[in-house]
Amino acid sequence: MTLKSHHILFVLSFIFFTNCSDSVETISDKYDSYTNEYYLNLRIDNFTSESRAEEDFDGGTDGERTVSSIAFYFFNQNGEPFIILSDSPASSNMIMLPAEYESVSGTLHYIHEISSVEYKSWTSGLPARVMAVANIPGENPVAQYSSLANKSLPDLSKELVALHKDNPAAGSFSMSSSTYADADGNIICWSGISPDNIVQTRADAMLHPVMINLERHVSKVKVTLDPAPGKGTGNTYEVKNISFIKSDGTNESRTLYAQILNWDLNATVSHSKLLKELPVDNPFSGWNNPGGCRSSWAVTPQVGDDVTPSLEKKFSWDKLSNNFNEPDFCFENTLQPTVDFTQDASTDATKVLLKARIIDGAGNSADIVSWGGLFYTATDFRTMVSRYVAGDNADASKVELRRVIKNKKHIASAYYNGSPVPEFSNIRYWDNGICYYVVNIRHTVDGDRTLYGVVRNHSYAISIKSISGLGTPGGGDEHDEPENPDPEMESFVSADVSVLPWHILNYNTDVEL
Repeated sequence: MTLKSHHILFVLSFIFFTNCSDSVETISDKYDSYTNEYYLNLRIDNFTSESRAEEDFDGGTDGERTVSSIAFYFFNQNGEPFIILSDSPASSNMIMLPAEYESVSGTLHYIHEISSVEYKSWTSGLPARVMAVANIPGENPVAQYSSLANKSLPDLSKELVALHKDNPAAGSFSMSSSTYADADGNIICWSGISPDNIVQTRADAMLHPVMINLERHVSKVKVTLDPAPGKGTGNTYEVKNISFIKSDGTNESRTLYAQILNWDLNATVSHSKLLKELPVDNPFSGWNNPGGCRSSWAVTPQVGDDVTPSLEKKFSWDKLSNNFNEPDFCFENTLQPTVDFTQDASTDATKVLLKARIIDGAGNSADIVSWGGLFYTATDFRTMVSRYVAGDNADASKVELRRVIKNKKHIASAYYNGSPVPEFSNIRYWDNGICYYVVNIRHTVDGDRTLYGVVRNHSYAISIKSISGLGTPGGGDEHDEPENPDPEMESFVSADVSVLPWHILNYNTDVEL
C-alpha cells in the first residue's frame, strides 16, 4: 500500500485530560436494532503543492508524503482502549489499513464497515477517540503496530521510537496523530468520534468523516548557500583580510575566502516520543494553534547513560557530507532552547556544521598557522621555527606540526627533527585550509528572546548569507566534538532561517477506499 499524506502536524506525548464532550451514546440509542449496515469514515488529508497559496509552508516531496502502513487505535472517553474488533482471535482496539488500499493523490477515506458482532459488543457506548500511527519503524511493522494495541493513551505517551533511517528522503517517515492544547489547556492527541460519525450508508459516511491529522516524528533541515551582495559568489565567501608575518619579518596583507564544501547536523537526539509531549508553561507566544490542530514546541526526552535517548555530538570530517539544497532529517530537540551566541559549538541544541576550505584569491588552499595572535603561512612558520632551533643550520623540512588535544581544543605543537619545541606548543593550524563553522538552529524569536531548537514536522530552511573569520581549524584527523573558535579570532555566520510547518490544512480531493 502506498499512500501520500500531506496533512501532518506535531505528534504527541501529553498530560492526560478527559474531554467532557466525548460521546457516551450507544448505537442502540440511535438505532433500535442492527437492521442496516453501519459505517465509520476515517479521513486523512493528503496535501500537495496545490494547497492554499496564501499559507507559507513546505509542501515536501512525494516521498516525504508517503504512507506505507497505518493503524488506527480506538479509545473511550477516559482514554482507555475501546475494543473495536471483538471477533478477532485477540480482541483489540486496533485496525490496520488493509494493504490492498492505495491512494496516490487526494484524500484517504478509510470506510470501516461495522460488523454485527462489533455492534453487539458496543454495549458501553461508542468509541470516543481515535489515534493513528503510520510508517512505524522496525523489521516487522505488524508486530510493532500490535505492540501498541490495547494500551491507554497515557501509556502510549511513554513510548519511544527510533529514527527511520532507511532512505528517509524516499519516504517512510514515522508519523502519528497531531498534538496540541485546546482552548481550555487540555492536551489533544486524538480525533473525537461522535454519534453522527456512525452512519448507515457509505455515501453518508463520506459526508461525516472523522478528521485525522498526522505529523511526522522528524524535523527537516535544508541548507542553501546564498551570499548577500558583496559577501561572495556561489559557494565562496570573502571572510577576512589578514596581515601575515613573512619569514623575513615583513608583513603581507592577504584577502582570504571560505569555500563551503559540505554540511551535516550535529547534536541530534537518537529517539523521540511516539506522542508529542507538550510543555506545561507557554514557551512563547503563538506556539499553540488549536484551530489548526497543531503546536510548534515540544518537550524532548532527557538523554543520559541511564535512559534510552542519547545525544550525538561526535563527528569526523568524512561524515560532513550532506549536499546543499538537499534536506537532512532528525528528531526534535529542544534540550537547550537558549544559547549565548549562535555559533556556540558546546551547546546541546541541534546545529549545522559547515565544512569549508580557506583559499586565497587564486583558489589555492591556504595552510595557515596562528601563534601568539599573529598569522603565518605554514611555510613561513616552519622557516621561523627551524631558525629558532638551528640558527644558520636551519632546515624547515625538519619542522613538523602535530595535533594534540589541549583544553578540549585541537591544538598543534611544533617538532624539529622529531623533538618538541616547547616555545611553539600552542598553535592553531588550518591544515590544507580545512575548517568548520557552527550554526545553532533558531526556531523562533519571541520579543527579546531567541529560542533555539528543532521541532517535529517543521522544516528549517537555512540560507547562509555571509561568513567572517577563519572558522575552527580542521584537518585530516577526526574530531570528537565541535569546538568554539578562539576568542581573539571568532568566526560568525550570518544565516536566514525560515521555519515552516511541513504541511497545513485541507486540500479537498476525495478518494474513497
